[in-house]
Amino acid sequence: MKKRPADKGLAGWRPGTPVSLALLTAIACLITLPFIFRAFHADDTVFVWLGQQRLKDPLLAVFRNR
Repeated sequence: MKKRPADKGLAGWRPGTPVSLALLTAIACLITLPFIFRAFHADDTVFVWLGQQRLKDPLLAVFRNR
């Protein structure tokens, strides 16, 4: 079998390295930055309420129906 030449396009790029994690964080921040001062949407209040309930009693959803 012939050996295939290594792809030099992404040489040195490995997931999980500090550089890739920093790049991912920077991209996520740049994408969400325009919406930083935007108000909640109509359905976001449901998610905020669910989060508050989970903070009050985290096991309620697990053991409520038992």
